[in-house]
Amino acid sequence: MGAWIGFILFSLSYFQIYGNKENYKFGSFVAGIEALLLMLLCGYYLYFQITHTFNMFVYRTFNFWIIVTFFLFVSSTFFLYLMADSMANSKDFQKYYMYINSGANILKNLLLAFAITRKFVQAPEKDYSRPELDLDDDLILNHKT
Repeated sequence: MGAWIGFILFSLSYFQIYGNKENYKFGSFVAGIEALLLMLLCGYYLYFQITHTFNMFVYRTFNFWIIVTFFLFVSSTFFLYLMADSMANSKDFQKYYMYINSGANILKNLLLAFAITRKFVQAPEKDYSRPELDLDDDLILNHKT
């Protein structure tokens, strides 16, 4: 929560200082910070899902495909948005910008459509009415014969 509040304060102060309305430019620096923050949060969420889930197949969940979609989109357009201010007048950059941005948007839309339309298997609920059997072999391994 603190990271998002810090980012919002940073963005507002950056636009207050550098956001001249007569000479408005795309905020590449702010977009780069935003992309890094989103990639870190997506990576942390995927790490948490893999290490703390009872479901063996994480890719069968809805959240996995949504997070992977946004991680791929943000990482594929990261350098593009980061260089947008300095390279805006270059015709070659504008052409590549259109290709890369369109390709990233098409990939994002396809993955989101896949995530929304696919029927995912829900993890079975744990039945807490029956105690689980502990079949650990610690007694046998620690016992000296």
